[in-house]
Amino acid sequence: MDEMDVADDGDIPLPQQHLFLDQAKQYNFVAVREMLEASPGLVNVQPAMRWSALHQAAEAGDEAAVSFLLERGADKTLKTKDGRTPLQVTKNAAVRALLGGEKRTAPEGPAEGASPKAAKVSAASLVLKVNYAASGAELASLTWSSKGSVEDLKEELRKKLEPGKVVRTLLKENYPLPDGTLEDAGVENGAILNAVIDVEPTLFLFKPCTASELCSRHQDWCAGEEEDLVQSERAHLAMDQAPEVARKVAEELNEACPGLGGFQVCRSSEGDSPGELLVIANAGEDPKKSCLKALVFPKDSEEWQDKVDENDPECAGLWALATLEKVEWKDYLDKGFNAHKDDDPETMVADGLSSEELEEYRKATKIMNEKLEKHFIFNFSDDAQVAPMIWGGYASDGCIVGIISGRVWT
Repeated sequence: MDEMDVADDGDIPLPQQHLFLDQAKQYNFVAVREMLEASPGLVNVQPAMRWSALHQAAEAGDEAAVSFLLERGADKTLKTKDGRTPLQVTKNAAVRALLGGEKRTAPEGPAEGASPKAAKVSAASLVLKVNYAASGAELASLTWSSKGSVEDLKEELRKKLEPGKVVRTLLKENYPLPDGTLEDAGVENGAILNAVIDVEPTLFLFKPCTASELCSRHQDWCAGEEEDLVQSERAHLAMDQAPEVARKVAEELNEACPGLGGFQVCRSSEGDSPGELLVIANAGEDPKKSCLKALVFPKDSEEWQDKVDENDPECAGLWALATLEKVEWKDYLDKGFNAHKDDDPETMVADGLSSEELEEYRKATKIMNEKLEKHFIFNFSDDAQVAPMIWGGYASDGCIVGIISGRVWT
């Protein structure tokens, strides 16, 4: 089994770990219990430093779920990316006592941090049927927590669609469901929802992972005071699912450049992030936005909320830090795609670049020049100290094929 698909502390595949934590995030503790019965080792998994199941149960204020998890060996000392334990994310007095916090006499009425309604009604499991809005055919029948979010439900339904397709909107009686929980949206047990399907840029890798894991393995992207910029658990897909034409170009690059995963691809970087190949399907005409969307790069930012690209108002917030340079790979055939245009190959080797590395860069550049068009370098301004870079172009089927790496500029 590929080392990228196995947990560091056991033999539980990463997709199974993420599925388990997805159920906990949706407060579907019935499913959490069932999965733990089958695989007890899931209890403390935290791939990519996600919230543990105990964190989710504590934050939800679900005393029964917290008790069950503790009985199954859940670790009360586990921490989130920002250093918080389960005790620190709960506002429920009974849960605090279970987790070893100060014991309080619960007042009459709702527990601390809960609304009167929440005190009387715990999360319910809703049996839902979801149809395609266009055809009326059934997309899925599933059970979902009333406390689960509409966005998480859309992400779950996305997994049942063909690669590249997404649920743009969920309709209840022809009215879009608002953001928030299903309970807030008035969705009841037995509801029939309709899904409006759309396409969006979708990323494929030879070593598939989640969006947050890709951020982590390429130096943990940050800008100003904001760290771990991509925290989405959306799954990037396996290369064998990519559209055929673009996939074949990626496979040719992969065969020609076996050492790419061990080279520091961005030569000006202060870090040592290697390179890896990617395909972006449904890319559209704007490569910058396609890369941002495929990487699940967020726009919203407190620090950068006033930042706007004057030439494209849609690129606001963190998106305004992204840059795109149009290039011609034919100008880089002797030195490699990741060199500066005026670099001299002999000087590069004299400065420490191995001849083996230079040869692989030349091979990659030759293939990209012959098989791709509308060549570009995707990057970020100096405001982003750690950021992704993509060197690539468009294949004949309209997909982007490129090489991604992380760069560190402080």
